Amino acid sequence: MAFAPSSLILANNFLPLNEALCVFRMNVANVFRWLFLILFTVAGLLYLNGAAYSSWVSWGPQNEYPKLLEHRSIVWLGFSIVLLSTGIVVFRSLREGYKFKVSKYIIFWLMLAIISLGYPVVREFLLIDNCLDSGGAWSAKYFDCHYE
Repeated sequence: MAFAPSSLILANNFLPLNEALCVFRMNVANVFRWLFLILFTVAGLLYLNGAAYSSWVSWGPQNEYPKLLEHRSIVWLGFSIVLLSTGIVVFRSLREGYKFKVSKYIIFWLMLAIISLGYPVVREFLLIDNCLDSGGAWSAKYFDCHYE
């Protein structure tokens, strides 16, 4: 019984197209690591764009809420830093043969995340505390201290 060469290729589930599209070398972890990197990078860049815009509006044209926008730009900058660095850490951690261990990169990432997310909260607390200690009234709407 004679078979055509193309039927042998199909019977063995080997297509030259598979190799050209890298189907054999692509595994689920590799797809997830690229997906996480792309998603975290896009989210981080969106927050960075929002932080830049808020900062520009707080210093640029006249508006009612310059200090609130300045604070929002600091918060969103922290989110951006954490998202971008998390994308890189996850991308590096999901590579083949990687065994999770506490390394200097993980410690640096944790410190960066804690500082980036903690700084705006501590800054807001200190501003409110200074305002109330000096006898003023804190306005959350304007993110400013008002004295009467």
